[in-house]
Amino acid sequence: MDRTKWTSNKYLHYIIILGLGVIIGYFFKNHTQTLSEKKSLPEMSQKKATPIMGEIKKIITPDTNKTQTLTIKHGDILATLFYRAGLPNTLWIDILKSHLAAKYLDHLQIGHSLQITTNTAHQFVSLQYGIDLARSLKIQDENNHYVANIIQKPMTKTLEFKSSTIHHSLYQAEEAARLPLDLQHQLNTMFSNSKIIHEIQPGDRLEVLYHEYFVNDEKDKPGHIVAAEITNGKQHYRVVRFTAPDDKTGYYKANGEGTLPKFMRIPLHYVRIGSRFNYHRYDPILHRIQPHLGVDFDAPMGTPVHAIGNGVVVFCGQMRGYGNVLIVKYGNIYKSLYAHLEKFAYHIKDDERVKKGETIGFVGMTGWTTGPHLHFAVFKNGVAVNPLTVQFPHESPIPEQYRHAFFDKTDHWFHEMKMYEHAKLASK
Repeated sequence: MDRTKWTSNKYLHYIIILGLGVIIGYFFKNHTQTLSEKKSLPEMSQKKATPIMGEIKKIITPDTNKTQTLTIKHGDILATLFYRAGLPNTLWIDILKSHLAAKYLDHLQIGHSLQITTNTAHQFVSLQYGIDLARSLKIQDENNHYVANIIQKPMTKTLEFKSSTIHHSLYQAEEAARLPLDLQHQLNTMFSNSKIIHEIQPGDRLEVLYHEYFVNDEKDKPGHIVAAEITNGKQHYRVVRFTAPDDKTGYYKANGEGTLPKFMRIPLHYVRIGSRFNYHRYDPILHRIQPHLGVDFDAPMGTPVHAIGNGVVVFCGQMRGYGNVLIVKYGNIYKSLYAHLEKFAYHIKDDERVKKGETIGFVGMTGWTTGPHLHFAVFKNGVAVNPLTVQFPHESPIPEQYRHAFFDKTDHWFHEMKMYEHAKLASK
């Protein structure tokens, strides 16, 4: 090949390659810029669209909570209700760690309602449990911390009066006066240790003064009898309910003496007595004759068990064949033992002070037992006595420092009673 021609071709190739390089570089630069612009577009678009999309989302999926109302049935516990509501098992355990929640939700009352509220993600928001007509327990989730509160509805209290003539019994007079059943029980308790019960004659008079409570104009329940009187000829047997400044409440004669025994004889609502106090009882578990130094009250599992008086817990735990046991000491003379308990009340522990009538445990069948019942024993100076027959001391009289307030209240109630009776006679 001619050298000059070869050189010309060589330069031509260089020019072509250089031209292609320029063209490729130009397109590569523009393509890169285009890609960069395309990448930045979604960010610009997203920033501008965020508030708009937020508003759209709020419209499309509004924050609406769902509330389920469940009625408590026999056998229901918080775990089963949460399961029915589709909530996790661990939730009810965390909620019951609150003492206030455990007090009311550990043993639910049949017929009461439980409202459970969840959000759109079906997560727990709150629950509300109706304690009674005037009060409800509300538990809210505040950042995975469950806060319990009692909601109190406004309540109106009225003073009511009933009276009737006794023809043959106190029960007949209570029915004739149309006294509510709860108040009949109260009245029977007030006069249970009075000799007037055995001296009633035809023509005697019964007069009762009591409170009633209303919530939103709906009758909640009869309150407490504040004063009652049976007139037997020229004799007046009066009993007054009095709450001292130290919050101790009791029934007293008009002279300030206590009318009731210091201790309750029976600590629960039972179905029947399964076994009585007996020094020669055949033991169905051990199959031999041995003393049964207490009374067995048959009752359904979970039945509340109450302290028979004001005392101090001296033992709270397990005791061989007795299962879960509570022992409460009342002063220096009396002790009571509660055995085979399902469990203890949420607040009960050693050295805990308890009040008369307070729930301290629940009927169970722990230990050696053939069925759910409470084994109840009473000890006087360390010796077992029959709880059904022992003569308990009476409540102490009104303390000296409260006697003036007591007599003022007594005079007030019986003045009110006389005014009601006069108004009733005048209306005839």
